[in-house]
Amino acid sequence: MAAKTNAVGLRKITKPVISTDVMGNRNVEVRAVGAWVQPACSIPSEGVVAAEQEEARIRQAQAEKEAKLKKFREDVKNRVRLMEKARKQKELEKSYNAFEHEQSVMQQSAFNENVVPRKDSCLIRKHGSHEIKHTRPPSSYDGNLRNSDSIQEQAFIDHTEEVHKVTRQARNKLVSKQILTDDLISDGLPGGVWKVSVSRDLPVRSSAEKKVQDEDEDFEDESQDKENESLDPVDKVVQFNLQPTYHEIKPGKPRCKSAHASLESQGHRKKPVPDIYAGVHKEEQKKQQKIQQATYRRLFMDIEREQVKENIRRKEHSKRIQKLKLEKEEQRRNEEEMSLRSVEPRDPLTGETSFEALQREIEEHRHVVQVLRENEERIRKVKEMERFVEALKQQLKEKMDKRGVELPPLCCCGMTLWDTNPDTCANNCVFYRNPKGYAKALQSLLMTNEVS
Repeated sequence: MAAKTNAVGLRKITKPVISTDVMGNRNVEVRAVGAWVQPACSIPSEGVVAAEQEEARIRQAQAEKEAKLKKFREDVKNRVRLMEKARKQKELEKSYNAFEHEQSVMQQSAFNENVVPRKDSCLIRKHGSHEIKHTRPPSSYDGNLRNSDSIQEQAFIDHTEEVHKVTRQARNKLVSKQILTDDLISDGLPGGVWKVSVSRDLPVRSSAEKKVQDEDEDFEDESQDKENESLDPVDKVVQFNLQPTYHEIKPGKPRCKSAHASLESQGHRKKPVPDIYAGVHKEEQKKQQKIQQATYRRLFMDIEREQVKENIRRKEHSKRIQKLKLEKEEQRRNEEEMSLRSVEPRDPLTGETSFEALQREIEEHRHVVQVLRENEERIRKVKEMERFVEALKQQLKEKMDKRGVELPPLCCCGMTLWDTNPDTCANNCVFYRNPKGYAKALQSLLMTNEVS
């Protein structure tokens, strides 16, 4: 029995039952018992090759672009560096030229002497031909200087001694040629020197002595002052200014005997020179002070005016800034509202947002309240006018009754005065819907009756 059952099961598996009913049960599933596996081909497809080539080309182009960009940046840096270097060099040359010009101007202004030109008193010369009274040729002197330090020191000492010797000889020659007029005047005239005054009691010298003194000052230096103390004294002319000063003669260089004796005999060795220009100096000082005060006043006034103008400009600028801020803030609010409206959902019926609907309701409510207030105000005024007109009518009627006078009507709309009413008059009447005019007419009638 079991064998039969197994045979039937195997038959069912090997031979599936095919249903003839198409719309009924489905066919029995047939499962595969094996699969064929084949290795993939090692040769890539054309699409893969093309993609790899395109990727390589793009990578190469990107690398070339980066290299070009890097080179361009380096070129720009080098160009900027060169331009900066050229600019600094130009500024340096400009400052150097300005310094040279200023130095030349200072030298011209400081050393421009009309009487005696400036002399170079330097004792050391690089070239032997420029030395003072140098007897040796420059080649031998230069050779000796290059031998050793001892030779250089000895040559320097010899050169200094020769310069001092030449200087002393020149001094002696110049001193021997000076001309003193005091000796000639004091010996030949009786009574000593004539017309001696405080401003003229100094010894008179000729122009030759002045030149001697100028040349003497040019040759002097500290090392020569000590050596020349034992030489013959040279007289100097003492100059004085307008202020009170005392003329003193230096002990190292006394004046000549005749002039010295005459000054001692006269007793004018130390006398103050009177200042005859004191008033002129005071006036000049006053003028200078006034000019300076006027200049300072003008300067301070200009500064104050500029400060006031600057304050006005600052205020105007701050006002403009505030105005621009308000305008920009209003513009920002409007744009924000528009953006919110564009994003906010709208009512499908009215096409309004919730905010717009709320604003519309608020505006309608405000309009209704305003209309109600206007109506109430108009009704109140009408009632007040009616009460006023009624009071005028009553007062006028009482007076007319007391006097027994009957007044004519104010218009053709009524038979009597009391029949006139602005609400019932014709549309071409003066009092048609004009209660104010009607009240004025009644008031004028009342005033006329009171006067009469």
